[in-house]
Amino acid sequence: MKPLATTVRPERPETNVVAPSDFCCLCGWKGTWKGAEEARRDSQVCGGCSASLRYRNQAAAILAQLGRGRYATLRDLVKSEHVRANSRVYEVALHGPFIKYFSKFAHYTRSYLWPNVRLGDTHKGVACQDITQLTFESDSFDLVISSDVLEHVEDYPAAMREIFRVLRPGGAHVLSVPIVWPMPEKTIRRVELVDGELVHRLEPRFHKAGDGTPSLVYTDFGFDILDLLQEIGYDAWYERPSLMRWPGYFDALLVCRKPRAAAQPRPAQKITAKAANKPSGKKSKAKN
Repeated sequence: MKPLATTVRPERPETNVVAPSDFCCLCGWKGTWKGAEEARRDSQVCGGCSASLRYRNQAAAILAQLGRGRYATLRDLVKSEHVRANSRVYEVALHGPFIKYFSKFAHYTRSYLWPNVRLGDTHKGVACQDITQLTFESDSFDLVISSDVLEHVEDYPAAMREIFRVLRPGGAHVLSVPIVWPMPEKTIRRVELVDGELVHRLEPRFHKAGDGTPSLVYTDFGFDILDLLQEIGYDAWYERPSLMRWPGYFDALLVCRKPRAAAQPRPAQKITAKAANKPSGKKSKAKN
């Protein structure tokens, strides 16, 4: 019996294995995030535009809603003349990484609430608005963006109703809120307004507002906010795009869509045998 032949595999040449680059869906930058080993919502900063993880998650949802999945980055989205000219966007923000992109739109409005400016007036190019009583007309916007705003609003149900009012049918509110993990079932009021005075149920917590001043956190949101949003009329859901990579990621994204007005379907055309055999009216020459 002949001995079995042995297969000699050629040695593979040494190669430099390059790990896949991180990709920013705002500016398109590729590289490695600053603070990439951390799972905090304001870590993993882009080397191109400085957007953190939570803003990139929010941008991905914006691209899905406004760009319908056609564009990979906000930079690509704003190159579309049709999108820039026809999309109406409202952002509740004094600062933020989205402004440089949406400021190129024909219809883009930003707002901030100043105590000494009349609602609806413009201050330094930004509208003064209280999102619990917006001055905009109904059905005004295709997209509303708010980043870590809702937890600072005492009457957040009124804010969500007002945003629903100003959204066009089919439009969406894409918002981020800080949240613990595991996600709590119930929303907790940290502080309430009773007879005109603030009553703290939990230790006061503050975040930095857009103008740099401390902003009180009124609410810790839970999963049950979806019940409120459904009651208002939204189709709403939580998105946690970084959860698979970072199970302890303390952030949640809410997408709240205003349903389109129900359109009546076109009646199906009834084709009978007689109609199917009816001549088209054009005479055709017989071939010999």
